[in-house]
Amino acid sequence: MDVQRMKLFENQLFQWEDRLVDLENEISLIENQFQLDLATYTQAEDNIGQIERLLDAFEDAVMQHENNKTKNPSIYYQNIDEIKLLSRKIEDFQYKFEDSRAKLFNDEQISVLEAANLISNSSARFNRIVTTIQENQ
Repeated sequence: MDVQRMKLFENQLFQWEDRLVDLENEISLIENQFQLDLATYTQAEDNIGQIERLLDAFEDAVMQHENNKTKNPSIYYQNIDEIKLLSRKIEDFQYKFEDSRAKLFNDEQISVLEAANLISNSSARFNRIVTTIQENQ
């Protein structure tokens, strides 16, 4: 009887060991997902920082144009509509990114890469406009 109990106990130990291995694997998967989520969140934060820098640069460009308004009014008025449009686009992207960030906090998977591409395109367009404005001053 003692031998039979020992075998049962031994079998139970093997089952526990298997369950522990399963739990370790599950923990490893959770850690990997956490690392991916952390990288995604970090990328979102970096892109939000980029938006803030673009908005600061935009404000500086508008201020510079307002200061130069009397020096060369035709260039100022030629570009001001494009600057206003860019401002609205940047704000739209900022709202989209804030929405994406909120979704990250709720563990809903979003395409941060897609949002990053939108921001990147906006950034490139913004830089082209600022360069054009600076060249025309």
